[in-house]
Amino acid sequence: MRTAVAVLAAWMSSGAVTFVRAGALEDAQAALVRRDFAAAYEGFMTAVRERPDDAAANLGAGLAAMETGRLGHAQLAFERVLALQPDNQRARLELGRTYHALGLIELAREQFEAVLSAGPPAPVEANIRRYLARLSAEERRWGFNGEIRLSAFYDDNANFGPSSLMIDTLLGPLQVAPESEPLEAWGLSAALVGNALYDLGTRGGWFATGGLALYNSFTEHADEVSVGYARASLGLRHATSRREIDLPAKVEYFGFGNDDLLSSVGVEPGLVWRPLQAWSGTARGTAEYRDYAAGEDRDAAFYRAAASVTHRPGRDPRHAVSFLAAAFLEDANEAGHRNDGFEAGLLGEAGLPARTSVYAFALYRLARYGDILFADVQPEARDDDQWQFGGGLRRRFGERWEADFGYRFVVNESSFDLYDYQRNVVSLGVSYSLQ
Repeated sequence: MRTAVAVLAAWMSSGAVTFVRAGALEDAQAALVRRDFAAAYEGFMTAVRERPDDAAANLGAGLAAMETGRLGHAQLAFERVLALQPDNQRARLELGRTYHALGLIELAREQFEAVLSAGPPAPVEANIRRYLARLSAEERRWGFNGEIRLSAFYDDNANFGPSSLMIDTLLGPLQVAPESEPLEAWGLSAALVGNALYDLGTRGGWFATGGLALYNSFTEHADEVSVGYARASLGLRHATSRREIDLPAKVEYFGFGNDDLLSSVGVEPGLVWRPLQAWSGTARGTAEYRDYAAGEDRDAAFYRAAASVTHRPGRDPRHAVSFLAAAFLEDANEAGHRNDGFEAGLLGEAGLPARTSVYAFALYRLARYGDILFADVQPEARDDDQWQFGGGLRRRFGERWEADFGYRFVVNESSFDLYDYQRNVVSLGVSYSLQ
């Protein structure tokens, strides 16, 4: 939709939407250009108070109000512009966006259809028609989205084998068993993710949600390193234009090397908050019981609290930087398996031409274990420091296809040498969006 706004603005730049470049208006427009929306709003409102019939001042006030979350103010500003200039299609388009953000679907549709009747350029018309299709989808009580993904990968340490073949222990140096040495693997993986929503009332209210995720990898060493994962969830969601609250219950299954690893059941409440168009934040908690196939000593209650902040500088939504942090506790029945710690990460993405983007990430995880697990050989309780670095390229093809080439480097440094390891993983995947 932002493309439509930009093209429409260019289409009409020689008409009535040109800003008056004088005094407060000039300063306010400069603030809007440099994305200082708070200053722009104050400047435009000063101009509106001085000249309430100035269409340029009202249009600028509406744009700045939208960016700062003042939807009611934006609505009034755009309506004033149209009262002064009924043919101002830029204001009409922005009013439609504002109505949509306020949940007024029919009013939004009327404004977009009025812009279409004015005969906008072909790119603008195409974008508005896509937006109208989104409005129709939002009016349906049922909604569904999902993704199918196929990948090829290379992993130079698929079994998490130790970095050194000699391990320092209480008995002196011991050699790693051959079956525990790092194992290289080429393979394929397949994933399916689907999510469904059912509107329980009016738009912007409560939804029933359901989700299903399946993953499996296939390698020449399937009995040793293949990974299987499944998740199903049911819950409730409350959504507004600026906030979403998720309250799901979930069950999960993990397998490794064609053997059961663990199953779990729990809840995962979450919050997504978008105070400004360029900023968003998330918070999510996890409380679950883990049933390990290895036995009751390994079974655990697991808790995690996580939060992230994302900033999208500029008009291209692909430009983004995120910071995340989390704390966790796995309260196992046996102290040697009990662990707690924290995680932190920095992720970034930048849009490139030809519908391509580049991304990179750095993640850190500290895990501290409650006691010695192997009393005969382990000198002390484990402390593990893990770093992950990676990045890649992704490119979209059409509306639903995407290709991704990625690389990940993992290094785990442990106070017990048996758990020191490094991994290099390269993947090439293609995904298809289900809507």
